[in-house]
Amino acid sequence: MAKRLLALFAALAILCALFAPGAAAAGKTLNYVCTWQKQETFPSVRDALHDAHLFGENGWANSDALYPEAIRGDFLFLLDDGWDLPYTSNPDWEDWFSSFVLDEEKFPGYGDSPRERLKTMADKVRACGWQGLGLWVAMDEHTEEYWRERLEWCKYAGIAYWKVDWGNRNYSDAWRGQLSRLAKEIYPALVIEHASVTGPINDQNGLDRNNGGTYRDWAYRLSYSDVFRTYDYWNELATATTMDRVAGLLRNAYAGNAMNLINAEDNLYMCAALGLTAGVMRFRTEGDYGNDFDRSRPLRHCLAEIERLALWQRLAPAFRADAYPILVSDEILSDSHYMGWTWHEPSSYRTVTQSAPAAITRGIALPTVTAGSGDKPFLVAARNPNGAISVAALGRTGEKTHYRTNPVAHVALEAGDLTGMIGIFGIYGSLTLTFSQSIEGKAILAQDLKADALMDITARVAIDGNSISLPGELITEIGTAQNPAGDKSEPGLLLLIGSEEDFIPAPATRTVKAPFTSKLRGSEIFRSPDKAQWLDAGMWQGGWPKRISYYCLFFLLFPPARVWHWVSGLYS
Repeated sequence: MAKRLLALFAALAILCALFAPGAAAAGKTLNYVCTWQKQETFPSVRDALHDAHLFGENGWANSDALYPEAIRGDFLFLLDDGWDLPYTSNPDWEDWFSSFVLDEEKFPGYGDSPRERLKTMADKVRACGWQGLGLWVAMDEHTEEYWRERLEWCKYAGIAYWKVDWGNRNYSDAWRGQLSRLAKEIYPALVIEHASVTGPINDQNGLDRNNGGTYRDWAYRLSYSDVFRTYDYWNELATATTMDRVAGLLRNAYAGNAMNLINAEDNLYMCAALGLTAGVMRFRTEGDYGNDFDRSRPLRHCLAEIERLALWQRLAPAFRADAYPILVSDEILSDSHYMGWTWHEPSSYRTVTQSAPAAITRGIALPTVTAGSGDKPFLVAARNPNGAISVAALGRTGEKTHYRTNPVAHVALEAGDLTGMIGIFGIYGSLTLTFSQSIEGKAILAQDLKADALMDITARVAIDGNSISLPGELITEIGTAQNPAGDKSEPGLLLLIGSEEDFIPAPATRTVKAPFTSKLRGSEIFRSPDKAQWLDAGMWQGGWPKRISYYCLFFLLFPPARVWHWVSGLYS
């Protein structure tokens, strides 16, 4: 009885951490809600970004119908491509990318100067309850003075985040790296997200995955990024495409001079269970979307997952890519889906296949899965540096079938030491967790992450020495208990075994040093000799005498660079 009371007191402390006012602000998570998918519901995606849509009646930023106020403090509100453009009837609208100038017609009455207009926007977003304002930024070629001025504007306005995407210098590490260095000098609080602009499918060298050389390039970019985004995918194949990218990045990750976090887009339970940040694209809207794939299930009807991600990451925030060892399954799973017309010509009117490792873990053993029938799910799991443990089972997609889960798949995870609370996400036949210490006699408490009270489920689970087994039906019952009517979100629950006094401290994090080859990878002539924007290496560093010296160095290094590139490709 005493142990049960102790567990209940611990549960109360956890709930206070989850639901206390300001809990999100204290954690400063770097998840964001992005406007792009909402923009795509309008004929002109860029013209859709204006004051009335954002802040008017039922505005995107202020409407509980889209994003409840209860979760806004956990997310940045990010304006995507088009926010700093005039209406596109203007023939020179492309010249406005990265202008950071809010158009008077789109945003009337915001102020007399660019920085005042940015501040008005940032203030309005925060007034709606969001953590802060993020901005999509084109990686275009501008002078140092130009970027310094824009950074000063954003510092004055209190802009929190730049999502640095495509542009006429988007493939250049020299330009991206210099932009990050300037940001750290002028406005250290600004979070800079980079990406390697790629198509929506992994298909290098005729395969349905990316090669190792690509992920070593990505890891170099990650090393100077606060956040690195794994980039676009087809919704129908989101899990397989992103699993391969995340595995490749984590395998090659090393410490840099930034936060070094990974953003896996709208794969919310993957992000929750692997300690990644998320870019939420889904939003609530009325109507029946049974024929709208949205990753082959209607994500517009899965909004409870957004709140569960936020609540879990109050307890277990995203963590640096190299902090713990990564394990990647040797087993490869493949998803295929027939695509009709798409904007991406290589994907159109064919069956696209994407393959990825069956499981990825950080700081914890690989799980095993057995399925007597149906597909095995993808599995991810992690131990957070603060001790929290998480696991997620992620569904599959077939050639002519929608996203599906396997409610008879049995998952077993050797969890090692019991170091903290446990987050469980997704659909299972059963889930067995095995620890280094006995859990006999301990109270077992659980709740939907959205719920406001833990319940005692000790009598409904099987405990055998160091192992606990949870039936899949129980996980689904508890983990979806707070789904609103019509919401089809998958389970997301919090499990507490015993009390915090039973927790063993988590292992110390590590720091992976940059490999020697990263120095060459950062030199664009070695990374991609035929496409090297060689003058980028001398960006903002002087006049023509210095640039002429770079030209001379280029002709000197080009032959060995070609050899290096060919040899390194043999070992990708």
